Amino acid sequence: MSSVNPTAPPESSESSAPSASPSGPPAGLATALTVLLALATLAGLAGLFADYRAYEAVSAFIDGGATQATLEGFASADRLGSVTASAQAFVELPTAVVFLVWFHRVRVNAAVFAPDGFARGTRWAVGCWFIPIGQLWLPFKTATEIWGASAQAAPDGSWRRVSYGPVLAWWATWTGSKLLSFAANRLAGSDSVTGLRTSATVSLTADLLFLASGVLAVRFVRTLTAMQHAKATQGPNALV
Repeated sequence: MSSVNPTAPPESSESSAPSASPSGPPAGLATALTVLLALATLAGLAGLFADYRAYEAVSAFIDGGATQATLEGFASADRLGSVTASAQAFVELPTAVVFLVWFHRVRVNAAVFAPDGFARGTRWAVGCWFIPIGQLWLPFKTATEIWGASAQAAPDGSWRRVSYGPVLAWWATWTGSKLLSFAANRLAGSDSVTGLRTSATVSLTADLLFLASGVLAVRFVRTLTAMQHAKATQGPNALV
């Protein structure tokens, strides 16, 4: 899914002048979201360190048995995990709210560029994130539709290939981190220490994917916002 045909441009460049986008490109929202995503990524880095400490504590217990040192290591890792989890939740909640506001805004703008380019209404830009199982696919589908509608045609108005790599990379890493985190939480209920070590290993992998998704999310947000700004101010055809 590296490229698809972007939505055909309107008949004239005047029809997509800046006034064509009722809410305007969400530059301010994108800036705020970029800051929040950066903070969430930093919190995720702290979570990675906490999970590594948990992995070390479990490994020390397996190798050295139930000694005072290994039990204290467990307790220390557990306290660190609680603190970092609270910090991550504190940052991720406002980040999610601002992201949904931004995502809905770019969806509304994209409907101006390509009214017939979407399978669902604008409210689905928010609602699709809360549908069990469907949340693994529907937001990605909406994101690709927004991306395609926001792309400009060639300077002469002809079709040109548009890469969907930034959307795919962000979504793959983000959903991968969420699925692995779910698996790690299930494994954490194991009665064996080997199961706990497996859980810690999976958590570390999920953390790495989350960090990657944070960087890629910033790229996705900034690029899509810039695409909408260009199409709203320059018209449906690119200048170069």
